[in-house]
Amino acid sequence: MRGPLLLGVDVGTTRIKVGAFTPDGAVRSLRAAPTPVVRGGPARAHHDPEALWATVAGLLREVKADLSTDLGGMQGGQIACIGLCSFGESGVLVDRRGEADRPVLAWYDDRPQAALAALKVLNPPEWRRRTGLVPDHTYGLPKLLWAAGESPLAGLCWLPVSDFIALRLTGQRSVGLTQAARTLLLDLRARRWMDALAAALGLPDGLLPPLRLPGQPLGGVSAEAAALTGLPQGLPVWESAHDQPCAAAGIGATVPGLTVNACGTAETLLTALPLTEVEQALARPGVAVGPHALPGLAYAMVTLRASGSTLDWALRLGGGEPELQLEVAAQTPAEEGPLFFPHLRLLTDDPLAPTLPGGLFLGLRETHGPPQLLRAVLEGLCCELARLHDRLPAPGLLRAVGGPTRCALWMRLKAGALNVPVEVYEQPHAAVWGAAWLAWRHLNAAGGTEVAPIQPPPRASFTPQDADPWRMRRRRYDALLPALSRVLAAGGGVPA
Repeated sequence: MRGPLLLGVDVGTTRIKVGAFTPDGAVRSLRAAPTPVVRGGPARAHHDPEALWATVAGLLREVKADLSTDLGGMQGGQIACIGLCSFGESGVLVDRRGEADRPVLAWYDDRPQAALAALKVLNPPEWRRRTGLVPDHTYGLPKLLWAAGESPLAGLCWLPVSDFIALRLTGQRSVGLTQAARTLLLDLRARRWMDALAAALGLPDGLLPPLRLPGQPLGGVSAEAAALTGLPQGLPVWESAHDQPCAAAGIGATVPGLTVNACGTAETLLTALPLTEVEQALARPGVAVGPHALPGLAYAMVTLRASGSTLDWALRLGGGEPELQLEVAAQTPAEEGPLFFPHLRLLTDDPLAPTLPGGLFLGLRETHGPPQLLRAVLEGLCCELARLHDRLPAPGLLRAVGGPTRCALWMRLKAGALNVPVEVYEQPHAAVWGAAWLAWRHLNAAGGTEVAPIQPPPRASFTPQDADPWRMRRRRYDALLPALSRVLAAGGGVPA
């Protein structure tokens, strides 16, 4: 059976994925490899841009080879388009020839903190009003200012990682709005670069490439890229976007009232917004607002920066088989355990959010052991996510994707903490499929045909009633966190 095939590329924090799909979302080939990274500590890391491209090109060759063979009796179809996505905030500095000038900081690298602290041009409320973001060192602008302090940026052009891959494929330089919105330099309403601000900060002309609106094509695969990847020359590249809106598209959560919970090392909640509701969303503290990958939509997003990483920490402390530890924790009554405040690192970019100088177990007793502590960790993460969820405009049904969704206890607790139904999707490749689907959608829209989002069935569902017994604990958590934050701040934090 032959038919059009859609390619997607997702450059993620830990893995790079390339997939080939039919228009109804069936996987024809999916290849993955670790994301090349050089770590310099828990919050310091960088990527070699050429290693990123080499990994993507190698995976594209593998997928193309898969499509050239008989896969389960189905012969490979014609590739119609390709879409790209990647983590946000990080960018590649390229010279006039398109060569990478230096390594690219990982999105979570903390070295730009001093550059952000030195900024006095706009105050945080004004910056949020214009960009939709609360100033934070992870965004693109502090990274650019840090890079300028290392060596001059004259003659260079900044491209988000997904748009750097697009440059390698097509030879064209542009930045999509979803990635530009993660810089602190995009005027959210005017949808243009804040050129006067960039000049005032000493950033050179030409550093910020032309902007690309949702649905605009990037170009065709060049002869050089075709020879390297095995893709057809001229294959249209129709998308390059931030991975979170792509993941939302991948599970059909592209209408208001559906919230995507992307679970991984960190955790995000994203809901689509009509453009008419952007102002109301900006009035909500701690909510990032940006343009969606779909024309005519925006999004509201909140991020819990430590989620799966905190669970991994707790499982390492427990010392046993992770699945067995979680199974025992699921049988532990909530009222038997302590409260855990998972402030092992800064959890949000909201400067007004109550924070603690470190993680804290409250109410520990000699009868508590690893099962009670592990359950308390999951409950604490759910309480923090619920505090973020409450900020979203009209949050509704939650669609959860990602590796941590395999933990049924966590999803059940999450339903109770957020007081919404949680649908879990067996879609470990939501972003790569979403990038492919968006490219297909844009390609068809250019020809006057509307393509509806795919609505995959959930793997499991959890209702708020499942977790009623521990809701009182969330109320205690919400009451205690601000008080603990004030007391520990006044007392100089946790003693060393």
